Amino acid sequence: TLKPVFMIPTLSEEQIALKEKSHGDWKDLSNEERIRLYRASFPTTIAEQKHPPSYGYQIMGRALWFLSLIFPIYYMIKTYVLNPAPYQLHPDYQLMLADRLDALHQNPVWGAQSKYYDEGHLKPREQGGY
Repeated sequence: TLKPVFMIPTLSEEQIALKEKSHGDWKDLSNEERIRLYRASFPTTIAEQKHPPSYGYQIMGRALWFLSLIFPIYYMIKTYVLNPAPYQLHPDYQLMLADRLDALHQNPVWGAQSKYYDEGHLKPREQGGY
């Protein structure tokens, strides 16, 4: 539904002069004068009534409200509901486990992976993990 359109109650002197000029032949009016005359009678077009210039800001505002409601809920779920990650997933534990398996000679590597071994022992790792 469209909002009701009200005519501008007070016109400036330029708009009054344009209104007087419009009582004559409309062929004498330029396109710019016709647009200004229309805007003097109707401040907004039908398209502007359906989607006002602030429509994008309304959408962005709603999205920000949604995010402001979601983040506290996410934080509470992460803090109070979800279990912490198991210690086996920690990178330090995985490095320690790999070193232990190498020390016990478990799962010896041969073929293309053997370039990481020197005389049956794992070469030292470069900084940065795997």
